Amino acid sequence: MSNLAKLCHFYVPYNGLHSDIYCVGKLKLLEELKVFQVNKNSEGFEPKQLEHLTKLRELGIYNLEKIHTEEEAAQANLIEKKYLRRLTLDWDSKRSSVEPGVEAAVLESLQPHGDLQVLCIRGHGGPSCPTWLGDELAVEALQSLYLCGVSWKVFPALGKAWDLHEIRLEDIARPKEFIIEESFCRLIKLKLIGLGSFAKWVYPTEEESSVGGDLLPPDAHMFPLLQVLVIRRCPKLLGLPFSNHIVSPDWFPKLQELEVHDCPKFLPVIPISWIESKRSVTVKCVKMLK
Repeated sequence: MSNLAKLCHFYVPYNGLHSDIYCVGKLKLLEELKVFQVNKNSEGFEPKQLEHLTKLRELGIYNLEKIHTEEEAAQANLIEKKYLRRLTLDWDSKRSSVEPGVEAAVLESLQPHGDLQVLCIRGHGGPSCPTWLGDELAVEALQSLYLCGVSWKVFPALGKAWDLHEIRLEDIARPKEFIIEESFCRLIKLKLIGLGSFAKWVYPTEEESSVGGDLLPPDAHMFPLLQVLVIRRCPKLLGLPFSNHIVSPDWFPKLQELEVHDCPKFLPVIPISWIESKRSVTVKCVKMLK
């Protein structure tokens, strides 16, 4: 198949076929490679196969635990893929061992181009997010972020990601708090699932606010564009992020779907207007007010 040198697209019902292309690096015009499984011990499936695929718009790299040096990771040349819009970076959750330092260096070397819009990172065993997603945010065009099963103690501060529309955090034990950034004013979907330590919402202080004032003045809307809020399996979370416990539908003026499930300490303080309107409200397995 790699002899089809001018191939740009191919569609199959099962994405696994993407991972079976021997020497895929020959397909330099390819625009999507949804599954590339790293196998450096097998010729034709090394990270360097991705180096010259500069036309890619969608890419998924799997079995990243098989990359042991930052030099190998850098061969994928992600930062030069200026057309790349969707990227998945996946470490096998069932791998026999984790080397945090190695995995941190590998992820740091997999920095994508700044125009990336959708990023999914699964199973990373490093101690913190990479600098290009953290303090030195290099993917400012990011619209959707999905983190699953990462072991980070330090999570990204997304204050510069002003195009961010969707966040999904899943099966992460570490974070005790969710920091509400000013840039979240454009969020449409927020899903927090399986966050074992998540207990409270946190607002930046006046010093941290980029506008030099209170992040949420009394007449401001919290999450003004948010349409979907899903919270599942967060056993320590006490409630919704209402400022000073003031319950008002104005905090989520566009909310259409609210789901809270399996959060035993959650206090279901829900504005009556949400229930009477056309919004979908589902609250299960929470602590009821007396």
